[in-house]
Amino acid sequence: MSLRGNRMPPTDTKVRILASATELLARRPLHDVTLDQVAQAAGVGKGTIYLHFDDKDDLLFQTFTQGFDDLCEQVGAIARSGVACGQALEEVCRQVSGHFRRRRRLLAMTGAEDASMRWQAPKMQSRWRMMRKQLVDAVAQVLSRGMGQGEIRDDLPAEVLANILLGMIRSWHRDLDPDTPIRKNLAALVDVFRRGAARAPATDAPLAAEPVRTSPCP
Repeated sequence: MSLRGNRMPPTDTKVRILASATELLARRPLHDVTLDQVAQAAGVGKGTIYLHFDDKDDLLFQTFTQGFDDLCEQVGAIARSGVACGQALEEVCRQVSGHFRRRRRLLAMTGAEDASMRWQAPKMQSRWRMMRKQLVDAVAQVLSRGMGQGEIRDDLPAEVLANILLGMIRSWHRDLDPDTPIRKNLAALVDVFRRGAARAPATDAPLAAEPVRTSPCP
């Protein structure tokens, strides 16, 4: 399985091919887009596409996942930055949301982030799971640090909480009014997440059962 397209710096020709594929996919159903159409839109021969991509599935996969490696690196840098947990989570939300916003046209066409991969061959689904795990692991690093600082509950794995947070961001991006200021929305999103994920006070204890009342014997 080749991961070359997602790891090597793109050439100008590759960037042009990806841009052309993005434009076509934003206007047409996935299955209606052909390599001949992409080549014509990019001003290259069809054979040139195969110099940069394994096949049509590889081209479409890389079109949908452009910028994902950079996003994972940015979130990883936040985890290593040492900033306060709340600030780090808000910056994570800002970076992930920005990625969704830049991919809005393609994501709107497919209906949801993961839906864009459901049509793919099994090898592409496997690649997508590997890439998404990179993002989950990077977000989990931020949350693990919050756990160590006593700010995030530790009775759930950090990876589970990372998936919850990413799901909240997807929902925020899909359902909230896009005209609402992003910073305000993200601050509210982090606040909702932290209130739900905050460590319970040590003094909290289960409520005692009410004593059973019995009537005196006659």
